[in-house]
Amino acid sequence: MVWKVLLVISLVFVNVVLASVLLWKYEMRQDYSPTVKEQTTVAVNSAKNAQNKVDNQPQNEMKVEQTKQNLTDEQKIQYAIQQAVTRLQGINVYKRNQRYVVEAEYTLEDGPLLKSAAEKVARDFTFSAYATGLPLARTSIIINKPTGIVGLVVSVGNNQASTQPASTWTDAQVGPTLFMNWVKQHANSDYKNIENHTAVKDNF
Repeated sequence: MVWKVLLVISLVFVNVVLASVLLWKYEMRQDYSPTVKEQTTVAVNSAKNAQNKVDNQPQNEMKVEQTKQNLTDEQKIQYAIQQAVTRLQGINVYKRNQRYVVEAEYTLEDGPLLKSAAEKVARDFTFSAYATGLPLARTSIIINKPTGIVGLVVSVGNNQASTQPASTWTDAQVGPTLFMNWVKQHANSDYKNIENHTAVKDNF
């Protein structure tokens, strides 16, 4: 009889302990887990932030377009080039025979593969200028080595540029190597005819 009483007491004690453990785990979950309401609030806020970015993007693009519309043609050319090539030492755009002559200077930072870097600058400069679709006479850029010595000069006259489709100047697949090969093939000594003059001077 005594052992039965002890067994019952033991079972009751075990059940009480288990109940206490389960209650403790439940309370821990309540303390450290976000409620459904909190999770919903976080999700809604994230969605709002994402939507705000999407909503603001057209407005930002519109502001850029409005700014560009207020620019003169010379400024549009300068703006396009400066978006494509940073750290230009100088850029000059002037009109000659109703077309724009674009000239710039750039100095390379010290590092490996200077010639490749120079060719990329020349490519991006020329492409960004002709991609504007504005009437150009010629583009010309002087690219200096880190020491200040001229490393590369690339000039592209409109007569040569116009042999290519307009889409060429926005084609990312036409890289520096293809561009430089094309310029060398069309190079000439027609200095007096600025619209035809196309040349490469390589000092690397």
